[in-house]
Amino acid sequence: MLAGLKIRRLALRARLRRKAKLFPGRYDLTRLNAIRSLREFDDRYTAPAGGYAGAADYYERTGSRHVLGSITVPTLIIAAQDDPFIPYRSFDLSALRRNRWLHLVAPARGGHCGFLQRPRRDEDIYWAENRMVEFARTPVQ
Repeated sequence: MLAGLKIRRLALRARLRRKAKLFPGRYDLTRLNAIRSLREFDDRYTAPAGGYAGAADYYERTGSRHVLGSITVPTLIIAAQDDPFIPYRSFDLSALRRNRWLHLVAPARGGHCGFLQRPRRDEDIYWAENRMVEFARTPVQ
């Protein structure tokens, strides 16, 4: 897991360096290598680029929890409990539990967008996509 986090940090840094070349003067890269967490990255780069005061403001204003109660169509939410970026505890919301249209599937493992499985006779390796197809085929009740 720690090796995976280090790889993700390196990938974020590489992506920002590419963006900085495309937009000269927009990003100050002098402290990029000192960043040790996604929150730090968001605080220093993501939030300001989007016009937010910082990471906390960015997370608060862009979070979907504000609209969960008003969703009125069948909605599938897939979230791994071991996601290194999005803490699973953030899905412990009364609006999510109370809304009959929301269906949370939370496998213990999957990381962040890593929902792969061994190929099966009736499914390919893309576990999450198979769950989406399964969900779409389920009649609305």
